[in-house]
Amino acid sequence: MNTPTPLGKQTFAEYEKEVKEYKAFNLSKVQRIELDYIGKLDDLFMKGFKDKLDSAKMIRKALGGLKSSVSTFTKAVKVAQEALKLSKELGDKTAIKVFARNLDEAKGHESDIKKAFAEVSGAINNL
Repeated sequence: MNTPTPLGKQTFAEYEKEVKEYKAFNLSKVQRIELDYIGKLDDLFMKGFKDKLDSAKMIRKALGGLKSSVSTFTKAVKVAQEALKLSKELGDKTAIKVFARNLDEAKGHESDIKKAFAEVSGAINNL
């Protein structure tokens, strides 16, 4: 589009309209780049915020599962302790070995899940 000139225009309003159209069409390169990147950044920020919220929801759900699992293994530790104590009172060596192994395993799982729970809780606090 050529630069508008008043020559050949019937009215000044017609010339003024053409100047406005020219200015709107011929934004500077910087202005066009700014507009382009602003739009892209807006889209990326919106997607990023949505992903962040979705992640927070999944982490909260995972926390609920971990909390339930810790509770279950805590109960398993108590049951294994009771069974081990009873086995020792009865002097059953085979049962003592089995329940001692079960107790160690339950404590290990409980400890692992508590660590995971702490890490996941920290992650959600960072969001």
